[in-house]
Amino acid sequence: MKVEHITRRFVRQFWGGTESSVLGMAQGLTARGHSTEILTSTALDKAPIEEIDGITVRRFSYFYPYLGLTAEQRLQMDFRAGNLFSFSLLYYLMASEPADIYHLHTGKRLGGIVRTAARRHCRPYVVSLHGGVVDVPNDERERWTAPTRKSLEWGRVLGAATGARRVLHDASAILCVNREEQRILSEQMPGKRILWTPNTVNVQRFKNGNGPRFRIKHGLPTSALIVLNVARVDEQKNQLDTVEIFDRTAAQVPDLWLLLAGASTNVEYADRLSERIAASPNAARIRCLGNIESSSQDMADLYRAADLFLLSSVHEPFGIVLLEAWAAGTPIVASRVGGIPSFVQAGANGLLYESGDVAEASRLVVRLLREPAEAALLRDAAAKSVLQFDAERAIVDLISLYEEVRIERSVRA
Repeated sequence: MKVEHITRRFVRQFWGGTESSVLGMAQGLTARGHSTEILTSTALDKAPIEEIDGITVRRFSYFYPYLGLTAEQRLQMDFRAGNLFSFSLLYYLMASEPADIYHLHTGKRLGGIVRTAARRHCRPYVVSLHGGVVDVPNDERERWTAPTRKSLEWGRVLGAATGARRVLHDASAILCVNREEQRILSEQMPGKRILWTPNTVNVQRFKNGNGPRFRIKHGLPTSALIVLNVARVDEQKNQLDTVEIFDRTAAQVPDLWLLLAGASTNVEYADRLSERIAASPNAARIRCLGNIESSSQDMADLYRAADLFLLSSVHEPFGIVLLEAWAAGTPIVASRVGGIPSFVQAGANGLLYESGDVAEASRLVVRLLREPAEAALLRDAAAKSVLQFDAERAIVDLISLYEEVRIERSVRA
């Protein structure tokens, strides 16, 4: 079976949950003898073709159909959900040997391109919603559209020509990482195959990480208690609250360190974060590690080095980093947002707090660091919970879905 995965961008230097999820799917398919590659735009990486961990990534030129965009605004759109179009991708999909399945990991105009090609070749396509479509806070949506507010859009004709507004309606299946999004879409499109397909993790890889090795490599004291946050530096991930929670906790817990790992996708926010860290009385014990490649041994070692994982996001469609922490045996404290409550049971396999309540979050962090028995119970429960999200199990279900929609499409044809 030949499967094409289509994403808006796919870049090593700006890795996130979507990239981890898509790469894991592609690797799982390849391991089982299927042919697969990732098709994406040249946003943030101009290399036309690259191999990432055994998977071919093809990149196609693109543009934003808006008049008056500055270079800075285009860059912002590259980072954040920019609605781009690619004639070269359209030509490639229309002219090359068709895939058996097209798997979209984006929507809008790129989704319209894939819909057009799938219809032309009489092939099915499925859509995974990684970043949210209907379950997104209003302020997050406003940040997505901010760069285009003073520009003139001329791309509606492209969307109309490719049926961009029909992408979800015409898909053979819609896969949601967020249960609430699945519920809302099921109400909007009754009878549609809309599934909750949570993100997955290679449990064994993170379980085998070497924490002491990471501490030695990065000059961290063996006696230190480490709070870890892994997320791209962006308002959505809310590292400003993470630092505030750390400062409040450090006042009560001696020898506490904070490690922040993740590439910056928002320069203005990264500057604010740097200023906040510099002003911290504990700045000497806050380390910004930058982007650590997700598939690297260093990443698995990082999770194992931590005593606690803290996620302060204001919006999180799923939260794959929590699965990675679970797999590494690191207890979690996270904000109760988006898809997180769909798999984190507060008090059972993790601790949750209301987003923005830094006082409550600090109390929970102190509690876990001071109560190793409770941390051990959460760790044990999480070790069992994470097995439900093991990548090996999920790929078998995905292949079964592919086969189902192929049969249905052939019957309709």
